[in-house]
Amino acid sequence: MKEINALLKQTLSPARAMDHVRHITLHHRIQASPGYRDAAEYCQRALQAAGLDSHILSYPADGEHCYLQEHIWREWGCKGARLDLCAPHAETLCDFAADPMCIAQRSAAADFRDKPLEIVCLPFGVTRENCPDIDLANKLVLADVLLRDGLRWIFEEKKAAGVITDRVQHDEGVRSRQELYDCRMYHSFPFSDVNEREVGGFAFVLTPRQGDKLRRLCADMAAEHEKDPAKPARPTAKGFIETEFYSGALENVLCTIPGETDECIMLTAHLCHPQACANDNASGCAAAMELMRALGELIASGRLPRPRRTIRMLLVPEMAGTNAYLHTLGEGRKKLIAGVNLDMVGARQDGTAGPVIAFRTPEASASLVNDLTSLAVEAAEDDYPAVFSGTERVGAHLYAVRRFSGGSDHQIFSDPLIGVPCVSFTQWPDLFYHTSGDTVERIDPVLVATTARVAGCIVWSLANMAEADLDPLLSRACENYVAALRREAGLWKQNHESARALSRRLALTEEAAARALDGLRRLFPGELSAPVQAMLADERAKLSALREQALRRALALAGMRRDDEPSVKPVSTLPRLTRTFAGDADKDRINQLFEESGSPALVEQHKKYKELESYIDYWTCGLFNAEEIAERAVWECGSGDRDFVGQYLRLLNRAGLVKPADKAQ
Repeated sequence: MKEINALLKQTLSPARAMDHVRHITLHHRIQASPGYRDAAEYCQRALQAAGLDSHILSYPADGEHCYLQEHIWREWGCKGARLDLCAPHAETLCDFAADPMCIAQRSAAADFRDKPLEIVCLPFGVTRENCPDIDLANKLVLADVLLRDGLRWIFEEKKAAGVITDRVQHDEGVRSRQELYDCRMYHSFPFSDVNEREVGGFAFVLTPRQGDKLRRLCADMAAEHEKDPAKPARPTAKGFIETEFYSGALENVLCTIPGETDECIMLTAHLCHPQACANDNASGCAAAMELMRALGELIASGRLPRPRRTIRMLLVPEMAGTNAYLHTLGEGRKKLIAGVNLDMVGARQDGTAGPVIAFRTPEASASLVNDLTSLAVEAAEDDYPAVFSGTERVGAHLYAVRRFSGGSDHQIFSDPLIGVPCVSFTQWPDLFYHTSGDTVERIDPVLVATTARVAGCIVWSLANMAEADLDPLLSRACENYVAALRREAGLWKQNHESARALSRRLALTEEAAARALDGLRRLFPGELSAPVQAMLADERAKLSALREQALRRALALAGMRRDDEPSVKPVSTLPRLTRTFAGDADKDRINQLFEESGSPALVEQHKKYKELESYIDYWTCGLFNAEEIAERAVWECGSGDRDFVGQYLRLLNRAGLVKPADKAQ
């Protein structure tokens, strides 16, 4: 890894990466839209200009096609939008030409330029249940609401003309409304055709400063009207939103560095999001593109050989593009060996953005790719000599490696039923995440290039894995395993659990590490040599010895006695379960199943255990029965109710989404 790290450090260009960020952020990149297509075409041209094999993959976005479990909505385009206060004074509130985040994306068309509408202000925290009994028909409703949570009730029940929102997402300890006082938040109607076909809603987005000013104006006018009914009770505004829904297309940008075999290592980044959205995710796309250029140059110049495995970069509309690619690839998915995802990797670490975190694969897809990732992160921390030390070196940027967290395309690749262990790099926390404050000025080009170097070390190592690389990889895997055992012992102590609970925690940790070792065979072309097979057998034996040592130590320190499991375990008659779908579940269908269950308590649990459900899905992969799935999902999630896991599985079973493994097709 030292060689590829040094070569990439010499070849990667922060200036080139920054140029890509600037060009990408010129485009309003909403999924399935003309702006996204323009950005995709720029990326494809830039990659071709670098001498790389690149082309665009296009998929119908017509409201009819389904990729994996996701129904793809129709294309949406916006030519312009504007909102102007008319009374009591004239003031421009929103102008799409100046800031495309001033409307909720995928808003329906509206035109009230010749017929101003009254603005009704609702209190903070309004919901369908606590909404005041006020006439909202044919009015603009000012409310701090998230459009993605669904506002059908405002339009369908209250008959509102449209919404004005000043809501910014509050993340405890990360950001507050006050810190984003002059930023607009990225709002969108759900990515489905519900708004187009059924609701027809539109929304404008204000900054919190604008929202507070408008709220004060509403309050002042209401007070004046109460004193003098001849005065108007509410402000009015005029405006328009010129949008259109139509059958169009969804695009991925594919770039390939051919290897000696057709097995592939994936490098992914999502290209979508509003203009500018520089860190999220022009930075990830720029890092991926610059890495492919650098690898291409190194191979063309002879400084690197042709890789054994093909390296494939995919820029996608988040989730939807990955689903479309994997769906159309079909059996070709078996040729995908592993992957790296880049999502938000370039904001200046100046107090508004945190470390770049390498998120491991889920435990159901445990892989030595995780340990390779920690080696790559360590290799990149060589920018400067450590203070007063001539032997140690440190990095100029902060990186960390953490357990799995979803939220980007890696969660689809890493599904055991897809079978592509994929790590993901994401910068967090980020003060300006999903806001108009995520601009080019906050990007650190050196950080983008450094993250590209880390990703390059992983991708190149995976593409050229040789038996000589095993020693440092297995050593790191052992270190990480010991750290995982300590973590589990710490959680056990913190939660005041039984000796039996500790034994199960450590056993599950060993099981995951063993699964990662078993998956090593997939990283190597051909058969492993006898010495390597012997080495792997030794490593497997070491896992058990280290687990036993950790168990004895933790119990001794806690002054507890061992509670051994029965030497002969009862044979379970429960069938192993698997899903009948791969990739993310259809959330709308799952929500509908819970609503139709007739159990309000179960619906509330569904809302409470959203994160747990993702882990349940991963573990429902044909290897475990319902009890085993429940144990593993709650263990990995860190919280949850095993009874709920059983109810969730039964619900999916009745819907045909989960079946016994030997019956699933």
